[in-house]
Amino acid sequence: MYFFDFHTHPSIHAADSIKRYKDLIADDFAAQKEQLIKIGIRRIAGSVLLPAETEKARMEGENRAMYALYDAHPDFYVPGLRINPLSPAESLAAVEEAAKKGVRLIGELTPYITGKWKYTDCADIFDLCQEKGMVISCHPTENEDMTAVCRMFPRLTFVFAHPGEQETVEMHIERMKACENAYLDLSGTGIFRLGVIRHLIDKVGAERILFGSDFPICNPGVYTGGILYETLTEEELTLIAHKNAERLLGL
Repeated sequence: MYFFDFHTHPSIHAADSIKRYKDLIADDFAAQKEQLIKIGIRRIAGSVLLPAETEKARMEGENRAMYALYDAHPDFYVPGLRINPLSPAESLAAVEEAAKKGVRLIGELTPYITGKWKYTDCADIFDLCQEKGMVISCHPTENEDMTAVCRMFPRLTFVFAHPGEQETVEMHIERMKACENAYLDLSGTGIFRLGVIRHLIDKVGAERILFGSDFPICNPGVYTGGILYETLTEEELTLIAHKNAERLLGL
């Protein structure tokens, strides 16, 4: 059994890493990769996050860095494209290019740091993503926005991040019951609450939950350990650990 980390933010250059304790984590991505493999993470996915003076420059820089990282580690890193409805023409062109290169993942998208937009503002871009069979990784916004976009694009898969505390978990469950195209990854807050994974499985099934850590912001060993400690069947564990992500991304 192994893990596919659906939710990461790697960087090819040490100076660009979003890790918090920069002096305590390996700067070289090859070294980070070795550490991840040691704890059973065989593959990762996600977007590169970079600071920039404008949102357009940020998106373009992040996607350049993402492709560079993918070129360097194609068997380990599954790239996540960054888009922004504040740059619609550039976003549409980026989706077209990604589709031609076989990239299936969009995001993680982070409206709260890239212009304060909503997912329902992405209609034209998501329409193309739906046509191309993309998977959208989303940082949570308002519950109404997340549910509305799932209903607007029923053939587009949305994987929302961060279970959160119990009240937020219940909102995720409500959305997932109402929208078959809504999924949840386990990164960020929430997994430290014992029983949350079992509760999610009992309510929506193991097929809709993906392993994620938010590396390098979060320690991925906390997330692998959190899943292994829960009372799961072998099938449930395998689905969450890697099979669901591999199925959604066509790997």
